[in-house]
Amino acid sequence: MRCESGPLHGEAPHDDTSGQDTADFMTRRLDELGTSQAAPLTRGFSLHQPCGIGKASAEGGMHQSVTGAVSELCHDSVFPAPSPIAAMVSDAGVVLRALATEWRQLTAGSEGFLTGGRRGLEDQKVVWGEMDSFAHVNNVVYTRYAESSRVNWVTHFATHVDPRRGKQWLELMQPKTVGLILKSLTTEFKFPMTYPDSISVYHKLRVSPDASPKATSLLLDGMVLSHNHRRIAARFYEDVSFYDYRVPGKTQMPGFVRQVLIQIWKQQEAETLRARTRILELAAAVEQLEKATWDRADAVEDTGSAAGR
Repeated sequence: MRCESGPLHGEAPHDDTSGQDTADFMTRRLDELGTSQAAPLTRGFSLHQPCGIGKASAEGGMHQSVTGAVSELCHDSVFPAPSPIAAMVSDAGVVLRALATEWRQLTAGSEGFLTGGRRGLEDQKVVWGEMDSFAHVNNVVYTRYAESSRVNWVTHFATHVDPRRGKQWLELMQPKTVGLILKSLTTEFKFPMTYPDSISVYHKLRVSPDASPKATSLLLDGMVLSHNHRRIAARFYEDVSFYDYRVPGKTQMPGFVRQVLIQIWKQQEAETLRARTRILELAAAVEQLEKATWDRADAVEDTGSAAGR
C-alpha cells in the first residue's frame, strides 16, 4: 500500500519533496495518537523515507504492529471508505456498461435471434448511396439486407455447424440439386434510417422443424437493428421453398437440414430464456437504484423555484 498517490482534494501536484510531505503527515497523525501508541510505530521504522509503508528500514525488520497501525492511518485518512452515493454510482455504471455492450444480444436474443459470427449480416455500414430523394434509406435496400443476411445464415451452417455436409449446405444457395427459392417476403418498416449508421441483420426459425415433418418450405423471421438508434428499424417475414432443380419442382426439406435446424430451434429457445432473464436482472438493478434514491417513502420532490410561489 502506498501513501503517495498524487494530489488530493484539488491540491497542487507535489514536487520532489513528496516523501517529506508524507513523513510530516504521518508524524502529525502519530502525535494525535499519543506517546503510548506512537512508540511501537517508530521502533525500527524510518518515517522520513518516501512511502516507507510496507518496507523495512535499514536498521531492522518492520514490526508487525507497524504494518497494521500505519495501514489503518492511511486507509482512514487518505483512502476513506466509499460513500453510499459512490456505491450507487458504481452500480449504475455496471448497468450502463451492460446496456452499452449487450444491447444487440438482449434486443435480438429476447426474441430468439442468435447473434455473433456469420449468423446474419453484422456490423454492416449504411452507405450514402442507399438513401433516396426523401433522405432516408430506400425501402428496396431493406430487401437486399434481408437477402444478404439469409444467405449468410444458411452458409454459416456449412462452415461452422455441419462442415461434414458443407458442400450440400452451399448447394442450397445454387441452382444445382436441392436449393432454396424465396417464395414471399413481407417487410415492416419501423422508422426511416439515414446515413451514417451501421446495422445488424438477423434471421431465425419461426416454427420448429418438428411441427411439420413433410414441410416443403422454411418460415423465417428477420430484423434489422440500427446501431445509432439501438432499436429495430425493420422486420421481415419470409417463406422460403425447397426446390429440386433436377425434377424440377418443390421438394421436402432434406434430412440433413432438418437435423441441424432442430438443434438451432433449441438454441433459439435457450437464447430467449437467457436474454429475458438478463433483462429482468438489469431491470431489478435499476429498480433497486430507484428505491435507494428517489423512490422512497421519505422522498420529497424538488420543484425548484416553483416551491416558493
